[in-house]
Amino acid sequence: MSAFVIDQHHRGVFFEVSDGPSNLEFLSGAVFDYCAATGVTPDRITTSRKDITTKILKRGQLEAAFRDQGTHYVTVWKLVPVGSFEIALYLRPFDRADQRFQTRHVSIISPSPGSAIDQALLALLRSVSEVYPVAHGSAGRYRSIPYASREVMRSTTNVSAIDAGTARRLHEDAMSRGKRATHLRRLYPITIIGPAIWAQLPPMPAFDPMPTVEELGDCKIVTAWPELCDPRDPAFLRGTRALREWLWPYTIQNPADHVDNDPPCVDVAT
Repeated sequence: MSAFVIDQHHRGVFFEVSDGPSNLEFLSGAVFDYCAATGVTPDRITTSRKDITTKILKRGQLEAAFRDQGTHYVTVWKLVPVGSFEIALYLRPFDRADQRFQTRHVSIISPSPGSAIDQALLALLRSVSEVYPVAHGSAGRYRSIPYASREVMRSTTNVSAIDAGTARRLHEDAMSRGKRATHLRRLYPITIIGPAIWAQLPPMPAFDPMPTVEELGDCKIVTAWPELCDPRDPAFLRGTRALREWLWPYTIQNPADHVDNDPPCVDVAT
């Protein structure tokens, strides 16, 4: 029986990047290795030039798609169920002479058979940070494909499958697109902080629990919670209240994320 039936939870990962990857062969290999490690076989590669349907994803197919100079984005995905596995990667600008409206992101949606932060996920985070100039990024675990996709893709379309509160929160995210390269979105169970934003942060005070901070290329990976969860999970919010308050000035300051707007149960002492 497939993991999609056993567990509907999906992990969602996104990176905000300022330029394309420095090593295409390394990146395509990292994506291929992640697919193999998670046991999912994507059956389609979509680029800005063509669709490639394949029963078995081959490393050479990915490398060729990445090398094509006419390809601006590559998406590796699984046709059925729709959206159940998808890795979208920015490669090149549409217009090098005028990049004012160019979007640059890397997003990953994949099945999450458990809430553990596993080595396959960490390996992919590390690979992305090694080849892209990263502004910031995150990883979380979501209750369904629509919740994961709306969070990591910043989309305000097709919100019928998510609750009204989440739709409002993500709409506010989308309205802050002018800050997306210079501000964190919010604290996630795993938050990747690029060097430019990290340089703005004051020394981190002591928190309980204390997040772990590790090197990730030239970024920092801040693990604020022992397992992947939704960034609005009540236990996560309760346990990271002080950390989120400290980080607040360096985020897009979505009102839903302010500690004064936490769900009531977050304020109850444990």
